[in-house]
Amino acid sequence: IMDYNQTSLTPLNNIIKQGQKKLNNAHIVNAKKEIEWFLENQFSIPLSDIKIDKNYKLNPKEVTTFNQFIHRRLQGEPFQYIINKAPFYGYDFFVNSNTLIPRPETELIIHVAKKFGPYNKSLDIGTGAGNIAITLSLEKIIKNIDAIDISQKALNVAIQNCKQYNLSNISFLKLNFLASNIKRKYDLIVSNPPYITNIEYLALDKHIKFYEPKIALTDKKDGLSFYKFFAKNIIKLLNPKGKIIIEIGFEHSKDIIENLFKNNGFICTWYKDFNGNYRVFEAHQ
Repeated sequence: IMDYNQTSLTPLNNIIKQGQKKLNNAHIVNAKKEIEWFLENQFSIPLSDIKIDKNYKLNPKEVTTFNQFIHRRLQGEPFQYIINKAPFYGYDFFVNSNTLIPRPETELIIHVAKKFGPYNKSLDIGTGAGNIAITLSLEKIIKNIDAIDISQKALNVAIQNCKQYNLSNISFLKLNFLASNIKRKYDLIVSNPPYITNIEYLALDKHIKFYEPKIALTDKKDGLSFYKFFAKNIIKLLNPKGKIIIEIGFEHSKDIIENLFKNNGFICTWYKDFNGNYRVFEAHQ
Protein backbone atom coordinates (compact mmCIF):
# COMPACT_ATOMS: atom_id res chain seq x y z
CA ILE A 1 0.00 0.00 0.00
CA MET A 2 1.37 3.38 -0.97
CA ASP A 3 2.12 6.19 1.42
CA TYR A 4 -0.33 8.97 0.62
CA ASN A 5 1.03 11.37 3.20
CA GLN A 6 3.55 12.67 0.71
CA THR A 7 4.31 16.32 0.03
CA SER A 8 5.00 18.25 -3.21
CA LEU A 9 2.26 16.33 -4.90
CA THR A 10 -0.99 16.85 -6.77
CA PRO A 11 -4.19 16.84 -4.66
CA LEU A 12 -6.33 13.84 -5.50
CA ASN A 13 -9.48 15.95 -5.59
CA ASN A 14 -8.02 18.10 -8.40
CA ILE A 15 -7.09 14.99 -10.38
CA ILE A 16 -10.60 13.58 -10.02
CA LYS A 17 -12.27 16.80 -11.17
CA GLN A 18 -10.02 17.11 -14.23
CA GLY A 19 -10.48 13.47 -15.20
CA GLN A 20 -14.23 13.58 -14.68
CA LYS A 21 -14.54 16.66 -16.88
CA LYS A 22 -12.69 14.93 -19.73
CA LEU A 23 -14.79 11.76 -19.48
CA ASN A 24 -18.04 13.72 -19.20
CA ASN A 25 -17.12 15.69 -22.32
CA ALA A 26 -16.68 12.35 -24.08
CA HIS A 27 -20.19 11.33 -22.90
CA ILE A 28 -18.93 8.51 -20.69
CA VAL A 29 -21.93 8.00 -18.45
CA ASN A 30 -20.39 6.63 -15.24
CA ALA A 31 -17.34 8.93 -15.32
CA LYS A 32 -17.14 9.69 -11.60
CA LYS A 33 -17.77 6.09 -10.50
CA GLU A 34 -15.21 4.75 -12.97
CA ILE A 35 -12.59 7.16 -11.64
CA GLU A 36 -13.36 6.16 -8.05
CA TRP A 37 -13.18 2.45 -8.92
CA PHE A 38 -9.91 2.94 -10.78
CA LEU A 39 -8.32 4.78 -7.85
CA GLU A 40 -9.53 2.12 -5.44
CA ASN A 41 -8.19 -0.73 -7.61
CA GLN A 42 -4.97 0.88 -8.83
CA PHE A 43 -3.80 2.71 -5.71
CA SER A 44 -5.66 0.83 -2.95
CA ILE A 45 -7.31 4.02 -1.70
CA PRO A 46 -10.44 3.14 0.29
CA LEU A 47 -13.55 4.15 -1.64
CA SER A 48 -14.98 5.83 1.45
CA ASP A 49 -11.86 8.03 1.69
CA ILE A 50 -12.14 9.02 -1.96
CA LYS A 51 -15.76 10.06 -1.52
CA ILE A 52 -15.14 12.29 1.51
CA ASP A 53 -11.87 13.74 0.11
CA LYS A 54 -9.27 12.98 2.76
CA ASN A 55 -6.76 15.23 1.05
CA TYR A 56 -4.75 12.44 -0.54
CA LYS A 57 -2.05 13.46 -2.98
CA LEU A 58 -0.59 11.61 -5.95
CA ASN A 59 3.07 11.59 -6.90
CA PRO A 60 4.11 12.26 -10.52
CA LYS A 61 4.24 8.56 -11.39
CA GLU A 62 0.73 8.00 -10.06
CA VAL A 63 -0.54 11.06 -11.92
CA THR A 64 0.92 9.60 -15.12
CA THR A 65 -0.82 6.27 -14.44
CA PHE A 66 -4.10 8.08 -13.86
CA ASN A 67 -3.74 10.12 -17.06
CA GLN A 68 -3.03 6.95 -19.01
CA PHE A 69 -6.28 5.52 -17.67
CA ILE A 70 -8.20 8.62 -18.80
CA HIS A 71 -6.56 8.45 -22.24
CA ARG A 72 -7.45 4.78 -22.69
CA ARG A 73 -11.06 5.46 -21.72
CA LEU A 74 -11.24 8.39 -24.15
CA GLN A 75 -10.03 6.01 -26.87
CA GLY A 76 -12.98 3.76 -26.08
CA GLU A 77 -11.18 0.94 -24.28
CA PRO A 78 -13.61 -0.72 -21.83
CA PHE A 79 -13.09 0.14 -18.18
CA GLN A 80 -13.01 -3.55 -17.22
CA TYR A 81 -10.03 -4.25 -19.47
CA ILE A 82 -8.08 -1.35 -18.00
CA ILE A 83 -8.45 -2.57 -14.42
CA ASN A 84 -8.49 -6.24 -15.54
CA LYS A 85 -11.55 -6.92 -13.45
CA ALA A 86 -15.28 -7.43 -13.98
CA PRO A 87 -18.03 -8.40 -11.54
CA PHE A 88 -20.39 -11.31 -12.14
CA TYR A 89 -23.01 -12.59 -9.70
CA GLY A 90 -21.23 -10.89 -6.80
CA TYR A 91 -17.79 -12.29 -7.66
CA ASP A 92 -14.83 -10.53 -9.28
CA PHE A 93 -13.20 -12.04 -12.36
CA PHE A 94 -9.95 -11.25 -14.11
CA VAL A 95 -10.61 -10.18 -17.72
CA ASN A 96 -8.58 -8.97 -20.65
CA SER A 97 -9.16 -8.43 -24.37
CA ASN A 98 -9.02 -12.21 -24.98
CA THR A 99 -12.36 -12.68 -23.23
CA LEU A 100 -15.83 -11.21 -23.44
CA ILE A 101 -16.65 -8.90 -20.55
CA PRO A 102 -19.25 -10.63 -18.31
CA ARG A 103 -22.63 -8.90 -18.50
CA PRO A 104 -25.23 -8.63 -15.74
CA GLU A 105 -27.84 -10.08 -18.12
CA THR A 106 -25.91 -13.36 -18.26
CA GLU A 107 -26.36 -13.79 -14.50
CA LEU A 108 -29.86 -14.96 -15.38
CA ILE A 109 -28.32 -18.30 -16.43
CA ILE A 110 -27.20 -18.78 -12.83
CA HIS A 111 -30.61 -17.81 -11.43
CA VAL A 112 -32.37 -20.29 -13.71
CA ALA A 113 -29.87 -23.10 -13.05
CA LYS A 114 -30.33 -22.60 -9.32
CA LYS A 115 -34.09 -23.21 -9.69
CA PHE A 116 -33.51 -26.77 -10.87
CA GLY A 117 -30.17 -27.76 -9.33
CA PRO A 118 -28.02 -29.14 -7.94
CA TYR A 119 -26.54 -31.11 -10.84
CA ASN A 120 -23.82 -33.71 -10.92
CA LYS A 121 -22.13 -33.17 -14.30
CA SER A 122 -22.31 -29.98 -16.36
CA LEU A 123 -20.91 -28.54 -19.60
CA ASP A 124 -20.21 -24.86 -20.27
CA ILE A 125 -19.88 -24.16 -24.01
CA GLY A 126 -17.81 -21.07 -24.84
CA THR A 127 -16.63 -20.47 -21.29
CA GLY A 128 -14.65 -17.28 -22.02
CA ALA A 129 -13.39 -15.91 -18.69
CA GLY A 130 -14.96 -18.92 -16.98
CA ASN A 131 -17.42 -16.79 -15.04
CA ILE A 132 -20.47 -19.01 -15.63
CA ALA A 133 -18.71 -22.29 -14.83
CA ILE A 134 -16.93 -20.87 -11.79
CA THR A 135 -20.09 -19.24 -10.42
CA LEU A 136 -22.04 -22.49 -10.85
CA SER A 137 -19.36 -24.16 -8.75
CA LEU A 138 -19.10 -21.42 -6.12
CA GLU A 139 -22.88 -21.37 -5.71
CA LYS A 140 -22.91 -25.18 -5.23
CA ILE A 141 -25.22 -25.60 -8.22
CA ILE A 142 -22.99 -28.21 -9.86
CA LYS A 143 -20.54 -30.83 -8.59
CA ASN A 144 -18.33 -31.12 -11.68
CA ILE A 145 -18.15 -29.12 -14.89
CA ASP A 146 -16.35 -29.28 -18.22
CA ALA A 147 -15.68 -25.80 -19.61
CA ILE A 148 -14.76 -25.57 -23.28
CA ASP A 149 -13.70 -22.76 -25.58
CA ILE A 150 -12.20 -22.48 -29.06
CA SER A 151 -9.69 -19.90 -27.80
CA GLN A 152 -6.69 -21.02 -25.76
CA LYS A 153 -6.09 -17.40 -24.74
CA ALA A 154 -9.59 -17.23 -23.27
CA LEU A 155 -9.04 -20.55 -21.50
CA ASN A 156 -5.85 -19.19 -19.95
CA VAL A 157 -7.92 -16.40 -18.41
CA ALA A 158 -10.55 -18.89 -17.20
CA ILE A 159 -7.88 -21.08 -15.63
CA GLN A 160 -6.44 -18.06 -13.84
CA ASN A 161 -9.90 -17.24 -12.45
CA CYS A 162 -10.39 -20.84 -11.39
CA LYS A 163 -7.10 -20.77 -9.46
CA GLN A 164 -8.13 -17.49 -7.84
CA TYR A 165 -11.12 -19.25 -6.30
CA ASN A 166 -9.18 -22.42 -5.51
CA LEU A 167 -11.56 -24.73 -7.38
CA SER A 168 -10.67 -28.26 -8.44
CA ASN A 169 -13.96 -29.44 -9.94
CA ILE A 170 -13.71 -27.64 -13.31
CA SER A 171 -11.95 -29.16 -16.34
CA PHE A 172 -10.95 -26.77 -19.12
CA LEU A 173 -10.62 -27.95 -22.71
CA LYS A 174 -9.79 -26.22 -25.99
CA LEU A 175 -12.46 -27.37 -28.42
CA ASN A 176 -14.41 -26.18 -31.45
CA PHE A 177 -17.83 -27.31 -30.34
CA LEU A 178 -19.42 -26.98 -33.79
CA ALA A 179 -16.91 -29.49 -35.16
CA SER A 180 -16.68 -31.71 -32.10
CA ASN A 181 -17.83 -35.19 -31.23
CA ILE A 182 -18.11 -35.20 -27.45
CA LYS A 183 -18.89 -38.63 -26.02
CA ARG A 184 -19.81 -37.63 -22.47
CA LYS A 185 -23.30 -36.95 -21.19
CA TYR A 186 -24.37 -34.15 -18.87
CA ASP A 187 -27.17 -33.22 -16.49
CA LEU A 188 -26.85 -29.52 -17.32
CA ILE A 189 -25.48 -27.71 -20.36
CA VAL A 190 -25.10 -23.93 -20.33
CA SER A 191 -23.92 -21.49 -22.97
CA ASN A 192 -23.74 -17.82 -23.87
CA PRO A 193 -22.85 -18.36 -27.54
CA PRO A 194 -21.87 -15.81 -30.21
CA TYR A 195 -25.29 -14.54 -31.32
CA ILE A 196 -24.63 -11.25 -33.11
CA THR A 197 -25.14 -11.32 -36.87
CA ASN A 198 -22.39 -10.19 -39.20
CA ILE A 199 -24.43 -7.10 -40.16
CA GLU A 200 -25.17 -6.23 -36.51
CA TYR A 201 -21.48 -6.65 -35.67
CA LEU A 202 -20.49 -3.94 -38.12
CA ALA A 203 -22.85 -1.52 -36.38
CA LEU A 204 -21.61 -2.20 -32.82
CA ASP A 205 -20.22 0.58 -30.66
CA LYS A 206 -16.46 0.91 -31.02
CA HIS A 207 -15.80 0.02 -27.40
CA ILE A 208 -17.21 -3.43 -28.17
CA LYS A 209 -16.16 -3.92 -31.78
CA PHE A 210 -12.58 -2.72 -31.44
CA TYR A 211 -11.76 -4.31 -28.08
CA GLU A 212 -13.81 -7.42 -27.32
CA PRO A 213 -12.94 -10.66 -29.16
CA LYS A 214 -14.93 -10.99 -32.38
CA ILE A 215 -15.08 -14.77 -32.10
CA ALA A 216 -17.05 -14.43 -28.85
CA LEU A 217 -19.52 -11.94 -30.31
CA THR A 218 -20.56 -13.17 -33.76
CA ASP A 219 -20.72 -16.36 -35.79
CA LYS A 220 -19.99 -14.14 -38.82
CA LYS A 221 -23.30 -15.30 -40.31
CA ASP A 222 -26.89 -14.95 -39.14
CA GLY A 223 -26.19 -15.26 -35.41
CA LEU A 224 -28.01 -18.60 -35.27
CA SER A 225 -25.22 -21.10 -35.99
CA PHE A 226 -24.89 -22.32 -32.42
CA TYR A 227 -28.63 -22.53 -31.81
CA LYS A 228 -29.15 -24.59 -34.96
CA PHE A 229 -26.36 -26.95 -33.93
CA PHE A 230 -27.61 -27.16 -30.34
CA ALA A 231 -31.17 -27.95 -31.42
CA LYS A 232 -30.09 -30.84 -33.63
CA ASN A 233 -27.15 -32.29 -31.70
CA ILE A 234 -27.23 -31.41 -28.03
CA ILE A 235 -29.72 -34.15 -27.11
CA LYS A 236 -26.87 -36.65 -27.60
CA LEU A 237 -25.00 -34.96 -24.75
CA LEU A 238 -27.88 -34.86 -22.26
CA ASN A 239 -28.64 -37.45 -19.61
CA PRO A 240 -32.31 -38.38 -19.13
CA LYS A 241 -34.03 -35.37 -17.49
CA GLY A 242 -31.02 -33.25 -18.45
CA LYS A 243 -31.51 -29.54 -19.10
CA ILE A 244 -29.92 -26.89 -21.26
CA ILE A 245 -29.90 -23.21 -20.30
CA ILE A 246 -28.87 -20.82 -23.06
CA GLU A 247 -28.71 -17.07 -23.51
CA ILE A 248 -29.98 -15.27 -26.59
CA GLY A 249 -29.12 -11.77 -27.71
CA PHE A 250 -32.17 -10.19 -29.29
CA GLU A 251 -35.86 -10.80 -28.84
CA HIS A 252 -36.48 -10.83 -32.59
CA SER A 253 -34.66 -14.19 -32.71
CA LYS A 254 -36.72 -15.72 -29.88
CA ASP A 255 -39.42 -17.35 -32.03
CA ILE A 256 -36.89 -18.68 -34.54
CA ILE A 257 -34.80 -20.26 -31.79
CA GLU A 258 -37.82 -21.67 -29.98
CA ASN A 259 -39.06 -23.32 -33.19
CA LEU A 260 -35.61 -24.83 -33.80
CA PHE A 261 -35.77 -26.56 -30.44
CA LYS A 262 -39.47 -27.47 -30.54
CA ASN A 263 -38.97 -29.10 -33.95
CA ASN A 264 -36.38 -31.33 -32.32
CA GLY A 265 -38.63 -32.40 -29.47
CA PHE A 266 -37.64 -29.89 -26.78
CA ILE A 267 -39.93 -28.10 -24.36
CA CYS A 268 -38.77 -24.51 -23.80
CA THR A 269 -39.33 -22.13 -20.91
CA TRP A 270 -38.30 -18.50 -21.33
CA TYR A 271 -37.00 -16.01 -18.77
CA LYS A 272 -36.75 -12.22 -18.91
CA ASP A 273 -33.76 -10.18 -17.78
CA PHE A 274 -33.93 -7.09 -15.55
CA ASN A 275 -34.73 -4.96 -18.63
CA GLY A 276 -37.81 -7.04 -19.31
CA ASN A 277 -36.32 -8.70 -22.40
CA TYR A 278 -36.42 -12.42 -23.08
CA ARG A 279 -32.79 -13.36 -22.47
CA VAL A 280 -32.48 -17.00 -21.39
CA PHE A 281 -34.36 -20.20 -22.09
CA GLU A 282 -34.36 -23.58 -20.41
CA ALA A 283 -35.06 -26.60 -22.58
CA HIS A 284 -35.53 -30.31 -21.92
CA GLN A 285 -37.17 -33.26 -23.60
